Amino acid sequence: KFYNLDDESLLTTITTNRDYDDYGNVTSQTVTTDDVDIGVFNFVTNNLYTNDISSWLIGLLIQSDLTKSDDNQNTISQTKLYEYNASNGLLTKETIDPNTDDEVIRDYVYDVFGNVTQITGTEEDQIVREYDAVFPLPPPTLVSSASNEAISSKPS
Repeated sequence: KFYNLDDESLLTTITTNRDYDDYGNVTSQTVTTDDVDIGVFNFVTNNLYTNDISSWLIGLLIQSDLTKSDDNQNTISQTKLYEYNASNGLLTKETIDPNTDDEVIRDYVYDVFGNVTQITGTEEDQIVREYDAVFPLPPPTLVSSASNEAISSKPS
């Protein structure tokens, strides 16, 4: 709860409710914000997980559905799908708004240490990240697929 400091009147109430599966993963979450000035907003998230006990790959999020609504019943929804490497559980693919005109697909590539080295997808850009033996070397290089030209702020 948030209160006005001058007259101690209630300004905003935020309520969060969650449900969990047997592994402690949040399967649904509802966040309701009731604000005196802007109204009521709801954020409802439903998550689906895979739990491969034999491979010790527990809690891999495979689908997340988010719906935002206001007190005028205006809603916005988004679905995200996730795919993982079956042997190590690293994220290999993310699909945002599948089967729509707004669909975005991102593919992830890792080095032997599990660091993300490249993200490619349906967007115009590709991100390449370099690492030394242990740590990332900032910043990542942005490679524009349109011009095939590398853009980097690393010193030459």
